[in-house]
Parts: sequence; structure tokens; C-alpha cells
Amino acid sequence: MKRTELENIVRDPDAPYFEKGRALEQLLAKNGWRTTHSSEEAYCRATFSFSSERARQLVAAYGVYMLLRASPTTAVQLPANEAQIRPLTVIPRERQSEAWLYILRNAPGGRITQAYVQGVCQQIAIAPGAPIRFLTPNDVPDAAWPSDNDHDIPLLALRLQAQYCDLPFLCYGGKSRAAIAATWHFYTDDVRFDNLIEDPTPVVNSRCINAVEPNFSVYGQMPRIAGLERIYQKRRIARFWQSQGVRIFVDLNVHPDFYQDNLLGVPWGWRAYATRGYADRINDTVREFELACQRAETNDLLFVVYGGGQEVKKTAQDYGWTWFPELSDTARNRPITYEQTI
Repeated sequence: MKRTELENIVRDPDAPYFEKGRALEQLLAKNGWRTTHSSEEAYCRATFSFSSERARQLVAAYGVYMLLRASPTTAVQLPANEAQIRPLTVIPRERQSEAWLYILRNAPGGRITQAYVQGVCQQIAIAPGAPIRFLTPNDVPDAAWPSDNDHDIPLLALRLQAQYCDLPFLCYGGKSRAAIAATWHFYTDDVRFDNLIEDPTPVVNSRCINAVEPNFSVYGQMPRIAGLERIYQKRRIARFWQSQGVRIFVDLNVHPDFYQDNLLGVPWGWRAYATRGYADRINDTVREFELACQRAETNDLLFVVYGGGQEVKKTAQDYGWTWFPELSDTARNRPITYEQTI
């Protein structure tokens, strides 16, 4: 096929993505642009009004398309558009057919979306050698978990408490959406993670080792039933995560009026805790540590404190806690105060 014919295919808005990719593969492989343009980038910009990177995306999509078409198990339904196939182009080639077959068999309601394909492929990118196990809200059971209290707040599984604060220790819902955490924490605005109430699967799908319970805000003067509901939600979510192998830190960052309620569903002997530090309420953090020691029946704890500045850091050193600076605290070189969070 002549160069002009190939270029017309790429320009045709109705041409399938794989036809465009096949044409671009031939055009770029021939290096024909060298006679008229200084670079591949200049050629693509002048001829197609897109970058050479975009051209390479289409070529990669064509390559995956041909791989899937060659297999009887995956050829039964090929990606309908480039948005569906693009995430497959960035995972190891030896796993592309496996990933697409998994998607065909497991997409919720048989509806294949770009978001679902991207989620499956992102999980493979995180753990290239691990089996695929990508959860959706349909995999979350409407279950009654064991409880040790009259409020039916789920009882955490002692065997799946965190053993270490594996790194990186990152804030869920932060600016870097592509970040991969070994341990997630939720010491940020509730709006960044309150969708986990309806769908707690993203944390499991991230292949993390540990997670701090979601820190749904529990304030003073809040009606007790409202505080209990938030404690119930974080413990229910954490118990589901445990059922999928995620190890848990109990979150202690609640108003002191709710300290005792916050331990409902935490087994005696539990030794892994986390909280948020504040420069103007260090005594509360010490009290949280003491409560944790009582519940653990030992002062040999895995006790993690996030933020609060140098004063909290010094207290953490004195008590033997693990301390992490808050990102905004580090950037602005200032402590975080309790009033700034409410």
C-alpha cells in the first residue's frame, strides 16, 4: 500500500483503531518521513496533527489486537475501541491474553468498561507475577460479621493485625493517584475516601499489605449514635479487607468522648494502632497510646503517629512510636493543630 493511502487511513475518523495502528506501523517502520521532515515527531504533527507518542500508542494497540485475535479464547470478543485496549498495552506481553480473558469472564454484568480494563491492568502492573484477582462491588458480601458488643460492630480478626508498618506509608486519595502503597492511611478529608462505604474494593485491588482503618471523623458533641455509626463503618470495612488478606491498624483518632466506643470490636491482645498527631493535643495522643496498651495488655506495641510537627515527633521518640511527617506539614514547615481539622 502506498504511503498516501496509509496516511489517508490514519486521517479517516471512521477507520477502526487497529487499522490506524497497522497503517502507522508501516509508515513509521519505513522511515519515509526522513525525506520531508526532520523527525518522527515533526512528521506526525504535520501529517496527522498528533504527536509521535500518540502514533506509538496506536501501533501498540494494533499489536495487542493482533495478539488477541490470534487466540481462539480471546478472539471471540475483541476490544471494541482503543480506550478498552490501551491499558493492555502497558502490561507484559505474556500476560495480555490472560488479562483480556479474565476481563471477558469477570466484567460486572458482562459490560466491559475502560475503567474495569484499566483496574485489572493496573493490578498486573503492581504485581506482574501474581494471579489476577480484581474485585468489584459485586464481590463485597452483605455479611453479618462476628461481634463482641451489643451494637453489632464487627470484631476484627486478631490474626490479621498489622505486623510491620511496611513502606511506603501513603495517604489514600492523595494527589498522586498512581501511587502504590504498602500501607494506606486515611488521615485526610473524609470526602477523599467516604466512597469506600459503598465500595471498599479499591484498597484490596491495590495489592497493599496493610491499611489503617478509614478515619471517618468522630467529633465531640456528636450524638453518640452518629459516632457509633462511623465506628461501625470503619470496622466493617476493615473486617472485609481482612477477609481478603489485608492486615489492619486500628484507628484511634476520634474525639476523647468516643475513646471507649472506638474500641468496640477490637480484640484484647491487639497490638497494631495508628493515629494522627496534633501539636496542641499531644496529651490526647499519649492517652490513646495508654488505651492501646490496656487493650493490648502490653506496652510493646506497633504504634504509628502521622503528622503534628516537631513536638509530636519528639514525643514519639520519647515513647518509642513510629512517626511520619504530614506532607503539607513538611512542605510548609509548620505543625498541624487540632482546630485546623474541624
